[in-house]
Amino acid sequence: MNNATPVMQPPTVLRALGAVLGDLADLRLDARWIGLPASLVGAPHQRFRIFALARGTVPHPTGNRLLTRRGNARPGASPARNDRALAPDHRLRTPRTGWLAEQESRIGDAVVPDRRTVQRWGRYADAITRWEHITARPAPAPALLTDAEGPRPAPAFVEWLMGLPPGWVTDTGELTQNQQITALGNGVLPLQAAQALDLLGARSGSVRSLPGR
Repeated sequence: MNNATPVMQPPTVLRALGAVLGDLADLRLDARWIGLPASLVGAPHQRFRIFALARGTVPHPTGNRLLTRRGNARPGASPARNDRALAPDHRLRTPRTGWLAEQESRIGDAVVPDRRTVQRWGRYADAITRWEHITARPAPAPALLTDAEGPRPAPAFVEWLMGLPPGWVTDTGELTQNQQITALGNGVLPLQAAQALDLLGARSGSVRSLPGR
């Protein structure tokens, strides 16, 4: 769940969360949830997100399947709408997630910005240096300069802020710059999601313990 300004809009977020938890309860699922800022994993921004983990604890009247959809099926829809064949690579595998494990290993390392970074980024130098270290790549230029519209956020910079590999969104060749910014802005940091799953007890703790935990 997305909340760009958690301090200003907590009632809205909690109402949305309550609706989600209610729907999960209707499906006989027990859910745990947690809210985390991206800065917890070293990102140079807050990007507060709420993560929910649901597990089946009570037998569902339809077995392990979802309730039948209401309304008429779309033309050509399969009768077994919940039995779609999954692509062989539908889950992230070790070679594709190696970059994430490497980022995890660098959380909490002590870093000091050099003079050039301080001159370029000013009061943001510490945050930029920390994220450059965690992502193992320098920060791209933050803005694109255009004569018509003035400075605009650079998609490559937003992609870097999200902790994604270079070109994860920006090299698709199918999205405009505005669409890239929208996709990135609506996303969540993989490292942040991994930390949330770790804290919710969904995995064996591959994320390094952070200060304050």
